[in-house]
Amino acid sequence: FQRACAMLVPYLRSAEYGMHDTGKAIAMARTACEAGENFACAELAEMYYRGEGMAPDLSAAARLFRSLCEAQWQADHCFNYGLMLEQGHAKDSQGDLPIRYYRLGCRRGSDAACINLAINYATNALPENLEIAAGLFEQACDHGARVACTNLAALTYDHRLVPDFETQAAMLYRSACQA
Repeated sequence: FQRACAMLVPYLRSAEYGMHDTGKAIAMARTACEAGENFACAELAEMYYRGEGMAPDLSAAARLFRSLCEAQWQADHCFNYGLMLEQGHAKDSQGDLPIRYYRLGCRRGSDAACINLAINYATNALPENLEIAAGLFEQACDHGARVACTNLAALTYDHRLVPDFETQAAMLYRSACQA
């Protein structure tokens, strides 16, 4: 039963709780992850990625992020893996593109994945892609992601997506600024 050990890892990673011990956090996370505790795998992936208590191990982080995404653990792990692919920090053995993982993460509720998916659609400025990008930005903006509101404002203005594009863009910039 590794759940308690998995839940202890964030306390050991942080200096806030007076228990800071990165070495113990790594060991506990590895053991709990090997026992199938996804929470521990997520903590371990972050430690590998950031190089907490060890040299960064991007390939190990990528494997864990991909595994967590495929296990449908948390949507942001799909985003993390997609971003690692996009930045060249990981290479998918099946040749999958970052957009696949952004799409998976977005469908599961990751605003960050939706934003990157929207950016991918917006850079291919076909009219139908701009509509998809605008919808994705709007969804993330509605959830409070200021960068999505800003991107939607720019997209609305630059591509004149609505008749009153200037007013709409100004309102979106205002909501991002006030958030």
